[in-house]
Amino acid sequence: MRPTGPRVGRAAQGGLMPIYTEDGVFLDIGERAYNYYDRKAGVIGAQDAGAWFDFVHDDGTRAYLNGGRICSIAFAIRKGWL
Repeated sequence: MRPTGPRVGRAAQGGLMPIYTEDGVFLDIGERAYNYYDRKAGVIGAQDAGAWFDFVHDDGTRAYLNGGRICSIAFAIRKGWL
C-alpha cells in the first residue's frame, strides 16, 4: 500500500527516513502508534540509520520494529484493537 498521509516532523525536513505504517500513514519519532504483533500501543523511539526504530510500549516494554509492524492509533481503534 502506498502511504497517503502528509509527512511530519523530522521526516518532512529531510532528517531520518519517514516511518510508513502498515495502514499507509507517515509517522515520526515521538508519535503514538499501535504494535499489532504485540498488541500494544506505544511511542516511536530512536531510529537507526535505516527504517528500524525502538518502540516503547505504554507498559514500559520495548520492541525493535519497522513501519510494517505498526499501524496508526486511529486504524487500531477502527479495527477494535484499542
